[in-house]
Amino acid sequence: MTLPTTARGAALVDPGKGVKINQLHYWSAAFRDPTIERTRVPVRYDPYDAGTAYAYVANHWISCYSEHFSSFRGRSEREMMIATAELRKRSKDHSREFQVTARRLADFVASVEAEESLLIQRLQDAAARRIRQVDVEPSDRPEKTVSSPSQSEPDATTPALVIDPCSVPQPELYEEY
Repeated sequence: MTLPTTARGAALVDPGKGVKINQLHYWSAAFRDPTIERTRVPVRYDPYDAGTAYAYVANHWISCYSEHFSSFRGRSEREMMIATAELRKRSKDHSREFQVTARRLADFVASVEAEESLLIQRLQDAAARRIRQVDVEPSDRPEKTVSSPSQSEPDATTPALVIDPCSVPQPELYEEY
């Protein structure tokens, strides 16, 4: 329920292809039902896993998987935006009518060339994922004290620094690519 959705909030179920979210097709076996085909269903996507999306079908949320799941699994929305921009930049010299397809994006993400440009973003996403997984109630927060680096033990004359675990900045939201 808290995952982001597309600009329209729903996607058309295309027979044989599934739903299209952020230029990628996602499929689930529930889309084989003829009553579901060619209807709009509410969709959500995981910003930290481009290989997985969710659709609301038959009164419950189902998992949908990308057509190139093995390449997109574990890749963040921001990584995919960077890879798309890099592909467009590289093709700018070659062709004016270049389209970024899911196949080209999957090949690029899997290539060694992409590793360098995406490594920094992967590290930032891993840090954000760890922050997101910390789910502590405000009343249960332990107060941690940190001593001065020059002293090994804090004493009564030195004020203790209180660190609030929830004061870590939230990851920023990115626009659709």
